[in-house]
Amino acid sequence: NFSNLATPFKSINATIGAPGARFGASLALLGTRLAIGVPAYVNGANLNSGAVVYFANYNDATPRATITENTAELLLGQGLALGSDGLLVSSPYRTLNGSARAGAVDFYRYSALDGGTRTISFRLQCYQSAASDAFGWAVGISGNQVVVGARLKSDPENASGASFMFAKR
Repeated sequence: NFSNLATPFKSINATIGAPGARFGASLALLGTRLAIGVPAYVNGANLNSGAVVYFANYNDATPRATITENTAELLLGQGLALGSDGLLVSSPYRTLNGSARAGAVDFYRYSALDGGTRTISFRLQCYQSAASDAFGWAVGISGNQVVVGARLKSDPENASGASFMFAKR
């Protein structure tokens, strides 16, 4: 019962980004693992590149890994989900095959993140990706299944949105 909680037991202040970077705009928690999205993070001259701060144990003072890219307008970390073996990180404004803001979702294994590396294990993208789909605006994972939202997918109606289910093999 959370209704009696008035004071948080822990506070995690921004470890990356300037004012307006939206540290904490998305969150994922599984056991002691914690991922914090910073989708408006500015990486150098790249506006809204985005970032994710990952803690293998939220009691640690220092994040285990920080995921960033040197590309503008990705909104990296807009959607996050922690599963049994890894972290899903969305970049809904990623350009794919010449389609701006088509979007993608990357999967990082804990074995890599816990070692401090940021190696992508695989990337999900919409099989019919089009410009401005925003695939990855929201993500979820449960067991062997992943769901990804594309808030501006234009099928069947203009910008009505869609969700896509994937199953691990």
